[in-house]
Amino acid sequence: MARARMDDPVIDGNIYQRGQQTKEALRATLSAGLVVPANAPSVLVLDPNGAGRNVDLPAADNSLNQGRVWWIFNMAAGAFALTVRNNGGATIVTVPQGKIGFVMQVGTAGAVGTAGYVGTPLP
Repeated sequence: MARARMDDPVIDGNIYQRGQQTKEALRATLSAGLVVPANAPSVLVLDPNGAGRNVDLPAADNSLNQGRVWWIFNMAAGAFALTVRNNGGATIVTVPQGKIGFVMQVGTAGAVGTAGYVGTPLP
């Protein structure tokens, strides 16, 4: 039986672990827009709580975050969207009720996409 490498990712319920990093999904019922901290988990399970909300991602950079992805789940009970934006306020993707948005950092502000990000809603 092969031994698992220490840096092999492991997903167990809501917990994601890679090497020494362990992060849970960020789950929140929003009362205002959300500014996502740079050290936040890559899975965001959000309820906009009766209104459309902005979700502002951290500034794109060329550090180890290059290629980082976010999965944004919109758990709204009504027809309220999550507008995922870069840190400058430009829309990357709008995630409708009951859908998932996928966003990837592809570089810095001069890169392809919206200030270093590309995104799409998934069916």
